[in-house]
Amino acid sequence: MLKKIIVIAGVAASLVVNVAWAGEHGAQAGTGFSPDDRATACSRAKSSADTGVPYGATVTGHSSCDCSPEKVGSQTSWTCTADAYWEKK
Repeated sequence: MLKKIIVIAGVAASLVVNVAWAGEHGAQAGTGFSPDDRATACSRAKSSADTGVPYGATVTGHSSCDCSPEKVGSQTSWTCTADAYWEKK
């Protein structure tokens, strides 16, 4: 019986730790625009995502950019979105 109680307490403690850990990680979306350059729009999307990261968190990486072109006359403008992944230590 004591062994069963210890196992149940261990499982419960593990669940509590996992819930707390999950609250310390996340992703923040950002959008960027450039009138003529996809790479610039992507860079701006990542920077935009970085600015939305919670205070005290560290950016650990970015998703790839999802970009869409729009033709305006002979020029192509770009709008991109990207996520910044963050964690608090």
